[in-house]
Amino acid sequence: NKIIDVKKQFGGLFCHLVEISSELRTGDHVKASIDEKNRKLIMSNHTTAHLLQFALRKILGNHVNQKGSLVNSEKVRFDFSHPKGLSSDEILSVEHLVNQMIMSNHNTDVTITSPEQAIESGAIALFGEKYGDQVRVVKAGDSIELCGGTHVNRTGDIGVFKIISEESISSGVRRIEGYTGIKALEFMNEKQAKLNDALQVMKCLEDELSDKIKLLQSDRKKLEKENADLRIKVIMSEGLNHELIHNNKFITLTLKDFPASDLRSLALEIESKNSPCIVILSSE
Repeated sequence: NKIIDVKKQFGGLFCHLVEISSELRTGDHVKASIDEKNRKLIMSNHTTAHLLQFALRKILGNHVNQKGSLVNSEKVRFDFSHPKGLSSDEILSVEHLVNQMIMSNHNTDVTITSPEQAIESGAIALFGEKYGDQVRVVKAGDSIELCGGTHVNRTGDIGVFKIISEESISSGVRRIEGYTGIKALEFMNEKQAKLNDALQVMKCLEDELSDKIKLLQSDRKKLEKENADLRIKVIMSEGLNHELIHNNKFITLTLKDFPASDLRSLALEIESKNSPCIVILSSE
């Protein structure tokens, strides 16, 4: 049987929604056990979310506030307030700071105290969240937050953190997603494999790849320009029919598979050879 959801109800009651494979009857004894592998992945991603919030506030400023998060066995997703997208340098700085805290192997300390004492100690609380007389404070390195969730014993248990995306989800709210541990290593290995494939295709070293791509792009633009000029010359050489309407010369052409970006150049060429005239072009 598998627990598929847990919800906190009134009076501190926790209800478990269970997907059962056999019939249950009143009086049956059941044993609840934790999927340790899955739980450790969740713990790792949850603690990383705390470290990530600290790093974002450190790099971007204290205006950063949590707007939502998801921590499961697959990834960490963190939504936060910030007016613009992060630059490549900012993303690398945030990722580097999180990994520094991971490699420092800080203890994860958990204490129970009053909300007032927690806030005085520097703990970050969720805006709008209602707290009782006592709160649970989780300290992982320099990160201090009010949190009731499960965490690793030491930050080093996370292994490594890799940001995989950064995007806008609404006005003034950004989203970062990332992998930890083995998942992060698998992601980086996959990226390296794709890079190696590209290097083989381009027949160059990694340091030469960027220049090779720029050269290819430049050569392609030249060829596209030469091709466009040639197409225009062919059309012009075939002769153009025109129609007089109220003494205005109309030249109309419908072309097959002619790039829209080259229609303007063709129109100007026709106009220069037939001025004054009205040119109407379309491409299927």
